[in-house]
Amino acid sequence: MSAPAQSNPPAKNSTDEMPETRRVLLGSVAALVTILIWGSWLNITRMGVTSSLTPGDTAILRFVIASLVLVPVIYAQTLFGRTIFGEGDGFDFRALGWRRGILLTVTGGALFITVVSIGMKYAPIADVGAMLPGSMPMFVALFGVLFFGQKIGPAKGAAFAIIVGGVLVFAWEGVSQAGDGRWRGHLLLLTGAASWAVFTHALRSANLTAIKTAFLINIGSIPFLPLLFWQSGSTLLTAPYQDIILQGVFQGVISGVIAMITYTAAIRLIGPSASLFAALTPGIAMLIGIPLLGEQPEVIEVLAIVAICFGLAWSAKAK
Repeated sequence: MSAPAQSNPPAKNSTDEMPETRRVLLGSVAALVTILIWGSWLNITRMGVTSSLTPGDTAILRFVIASLVLVPVIYAQTLFGRTIFGEGDGFDFRALGWRRGILLTVTGGALFITVVSIGMKYAPIADVGAMLPGSMPMFVALFGVLFFGQKIGPAKGAAFAIIVGGVLVFAWEGVSQAGDGRWRGHLLLLTGAASWAVFTHALRSANLTAIKTAFLINIGSIPFLPLLFWQSGSTLLTAPYQDIILQGVFQGVISGVIAMITYTAAIRLIGPSASLFAALTPGIAMLIGIPLLGEQPEVIEVLAIVAICFGLAWSAKAK
């Protein structure tokens, strides 16, 4: 990745000419597909890191398999200028710049997956849903205020207050049950949410196609894998092959490629507000976790999740 090319003007964004109704509709569909995958991914990942695999294993399955899937697509775009995924300039990332490229790779890939996967070892799935997708929009809004001069009106502030209240219910349980290490998971999950918020803002101004974003995040994260292996080790050689296949398909293809493409498309179509569609993710994750993981939430946790979902949905419309 080299310095921006001065002779090449920025790529024209086709979404700028799209009718408003169609743009919002397509962006909303992309966001909904993303959160359905996220809700499932939270459960699949927690299943992996609490059974036969380590966070390092899930990371290598995600980034390596996704990269193998994406390299032929990017190469075809380099040769022909377009693929079934749309037009593109292939491996040309010069207009992005190396600093922004590293920022996107770390906050949307290596750092995010590392802290979230380790956090899932300690926190039940209801906590994961509340602390990760539940807090992402708050961090997006907070960073928007701090670094981009955005404003939060009274209504949106009230919505975020409800979200904070729901998150604090889980935080209190983590502190009151400190012996089980749940609080460690909470801190790691909140760190992951903040990392994703930085990624969301950086992606909005990057003008990357969805497929190039997925390629950048996945292949750019591979050099960071040794650090994760050093921290968590690996059981890939001894884990059941069924677990490896399940995690490989979900981490490397469904989450690593498809969700990254749909989220990128949502960001380009409806901006950082796409993160507010996470309103459904905590509830989806909790519901999937009941039959899949056998994790039955307490009544107070269900009420807290409902409050978080309500706050997120309200904040999506509030000014």
